[in-house]
Amino acid sequence: MKLNKDQKNAIESLKLDGRWSEYTDADYNIKLWNKFWTKIYKGDKDDPVLDFGSGSTWGGYVADRLSYTDHTNVDIDIPEVRDVFGMYASALNQKVVYYDGIKLPFKDNYFSSIVAKASIMKLDRTNLNNVVDELL
Repeated sequence: MKLNKDQKNAIESLKLDGRWSEYTDADYNIKLWNKFWTKIYKGDKDDPVLDFGSGSTWGGYVADRLSYTDHTNVDIDIPEVRDVFGMYASALNQKVVYYDGIKLPFKDNYFSSIVAKASIMKLDRTNLNNVVDELL
């Protein structure tokens, strides 16, 4: 599984530093998410999956390549996330639903699974109990 030439150029051209630059390693991120979807995830390919805190959207990119049909990227609507991760989403042709950090804009009990790779631990300015209640 590889990026096409335009995607590769777009990712490589991102001028990011510090914590944001780790997502520019396409081979690593594709390998990581491929392992998740093929070895760890136990749902069916047509189950609705919410990628909570989808960030750079590598999870969605790989899910699409593996023919997962109902994967939704969602992240908090703050300028830093929208700006930086929006560049990745654009390069990877991923749609992201941004939310206010309080109420997710989805029908209750729609998703069969929630993926939250590294998202929960980053909720330092949010009431964790409220976030978990909203996810469940």
